Amino acid sequence: MTPPRHRIKDEEAKAHWVKECKDTIDRAVQSQDLTEVSDISGIGQTFKAINHHIGKLTHCWLIFSPQSGVNVDIINYFFEKITNKSLTPDFIKIDDSNNSKHIKEKIDSIYKDLPGDLQTTDIIADITAGNKPMTAGMILSCLHSDRNIEYIEQSERRVLIEVDIRPKLTGVELEGK
Repeated sequence: MTPPRHRIKDEEAKAHWVKECKDTIDRAVQSQDLTEVSDISGIGQTFKAINHHIGKLTHCWLIFSPQSGVNVDIINYFFEKITNKSLTPDFIKIDDSNNSKHIKEKIDSIYKDLPGDLQTTDIIADITAGNKPMTAGMILSCLHSDRNIEYIEQSERRVLIEVDIRPKLTGVELEGK
């Protein structure tokens, strides 16, 4: 969920980027059409995934790297506007966005410390945004059969796809046990 580099090349560009994103969010909320928000480069897919679950969402953890830190303010603003300040995401900073093991450990720590009202099966890990090592770390963490994964398809349709990584047992495999 890193913004385009040319949009954050210096503090002035970064401030303009944040304002532009917040203005887009304001327009979308006012028109009640979040399509424009999901088209924001580098972060729109995150908004699309969040919006898909917003009616049922009770908790949200978002991992971010130092490179994508500017988006924390924008995402907080999105949540304030969309949920009327009733839900605030938990941001989990990763120190090295290229270290899949480190990312897996961060994701595992979320699952180990779930609020009392949530079970592991209630959580969905969305791998839409982030780089390849971040995606790999999330997938490695979700290899447990009770951890769900999804992503936003990268075509024009941008459909939410659930990934089922549970092992498939056939009758032949069961007979051998």
